[in-house]
Amino acid sequence: MSDVLTDLVPLVAEVSRTSEVTGESRFEQLAEWSSMAALRLLAQVEPRWNVRLDLRRYLATETVAELAGVIAELRSSSR
Repeated sequence: MSDVLTDLVPLVAEVSRTSEVTGESRFEQLAEWSSMAALRLLAQVEPRWNVRLDLRRYLATETVAELAGVIAELRSSSR
């Protein structure tokens, strides 16, 4: 998961226009986070890691690290 998290943190920072993003960052606490930002992130995550995220599960993730875990899990199950 660590390489997913390493790549995901700057992606979340870019999408949310927030420079202070860590694995522990909670999406709802990011200054520029919105439903549109969530959709922009989803649109970048799926092709980048070649995964298909369940929308409900994706929207239920609270932190960047939690999302990285979901991505890593999906990647490992598809191999």
